[in-house]
Amino acid sequence: MEDIEQLLHHMKESHDKVKVLHENCARLRSSAEAGAGAVQATVDGNKMVRSLDIHVDYVCPEGKEMLQDLIIAAVNMANEKVEKLVESEVKKGTEKLLSEFVLNQEE
Repeated sequence: MEDIEQLLHHMKESHDKVKVLHENCARLRSSAEAGAGAVQATVDGNKMVRSLDIHVDYVCPEGKEMLQDLIIAAVNMANEKVEKLVESEVKKGTEKLLSEFVLNQEE
């Protein structure tokens, strides 16, 4: 019975740590720019765009299509960068959880 209680306790601890890991990942921020600084986008770990900055020289009716392409490029690059940050954080957290679990099993 004690083994089951220990397992449940470790599972709850692991769940709590994963929750904190996800919260930490959600706070990550990544920015990218396109068009030599014409457009800059920032996203969070949930891949939500948090800011978008468009240089004043690019806001005109004739440049609408180019502006749209630059926005898409900036957002996509920022998403790629934050995805790598999230993967790294999840990997670190998972490795830590696994090592703690193995250590606890040995006790």
